[in-house]
Amino acid sequence: MSEMIDRVKKIYNFGEGNPGKKIRSALSYNSYVERVARGTYDLMEHCLRGARFRYRPSELELTQGCLNVENEMLFIFCFDLLSRQKTFEDIKFTILDSEDRRVPVYPASIDVEVPRRYLLCQFRNVSTWFEKTDFCYGDDLLITVVDAPKNIFRWEKVPREQRKEEEIKKINKKLADLACSAVNRINSKETSLFELMKKMAALFNYREEYTPDELSRVLQRDGRLVEFQPGRVSLVAQEEKQFLQKQGTVFLDELGEEECRELLYEELCSWLLDKGEKDIQIHLDHVNMLLDYLKEFEAKPIWFITESELKFFMYSYFPRRMRNRKPEILPSSLELFFTFLWETIDLEQYFDLEAVFKDEERFMYRLDTFRALDPGSPKWDEKYAQWCQELEKWIPEWFTSKEKK
Repeated sequence: MSEMIDRVKKIYNFGEGNPGKKIRSALSYNSYVERVARGTYDLMEHCLRGARFRYRPSELELTQGCLNVENEMLFIFCFDLLSRQKTFEDIKFTILDSEDRRVPVYPASIDVEVPRRYLLCQFRNVSTWFEKTDFCYGDDLLITVVDAPKNIFRWEKVPREQRKEEEIKKINKKLADLACSAVNRINSKETSLFELMKKMAALFNYREEYTPDELSRVLQRDGRLVEFQPGRVSLVAQEEKQFLQKQGTVFLDELGEEECRELLYEELCSWLLDKGEKDIQIHLDHVNMLLDYLKEFEAKPIWFITESELKFFMYSYFPRRMRNRKPEILPSSLELFFTFLWETIDLEQYFDLEAVFKDEERFMYRLDTFRALDPGSPKWDEKYAQWCQELEKWIPEWFTSKEKK
């Protein structure tokens, strides 16, 4: 307690007025202190000590050998950055691996032309550690806070096949409930991800056996808190979703509507441009065919697609209805699209679908054998029937499901 009082005295002059009110005000706006219960405060460094946080690096981060540090990640690595007299790149971080060996990284701030969510920083030169741990797209990074004031952290790789999905879903739900409750107590019903992460670090138990996903990912999937501005989330009512759609937010439960599909295309198009893709219109055409197929034959939105449905689309529906000059790049189009969905909405079945859309050899076989069929041949009906029957052996579960319906 004396340590906390000394901290408060340094930042506030208690000369006149109600000292109790001033102390509460100072505690509320002090980056070193956070309310952990009614009338109870603790130092943030105590709240963070031993806490574990989960982060999933993007494909771009792995390719560039860096780790982006913004919003909740910025809070984890430097909760008091705005109170320090140093910039992010001036801080000396000690990153340890699972065997307590030092991981050399270089902190840096990023110059960007457009406003970022809160502040964008990076750890660079991470490629050596990525390669050493055989870090792959889809693996999680587990960050343990060893000593926040001394900037000591531990990094561990968690392979995607070792994720305990059911347990993580439960802990994600607990985190989302707590976050919504915290924002609901704010008069404006909104806050920044940085400040919300501060509250969660104080109120949520980040030392449990199962670590939740990163806060922004959890909130995105939960849907109750919406990022209505870069880096700011709001507790919005269900009827306000239509307004937010016009601001560029895509809501998955309305994806079947034309307006929402247009928004999806806008988001996907921007994402493809950032990736440097050249055949954007062809990729969008392929995505449009997939959505049409799901709507027409499966009566379901994209986030419920199964492996067998994707196989039928690639191996039957698409070859019979292809309508652009580059049908052979369909696997690439689907890989880009599902990667986009995985990065933006954390599509649960991404890794189940991955083996399907990456199987270019089987897709090209089906495409080429269909192209070889001659509609003018007297044996057209027989050959076409054989082509269709071959698929029944590949995906019997799809045909079985249709028979049940």
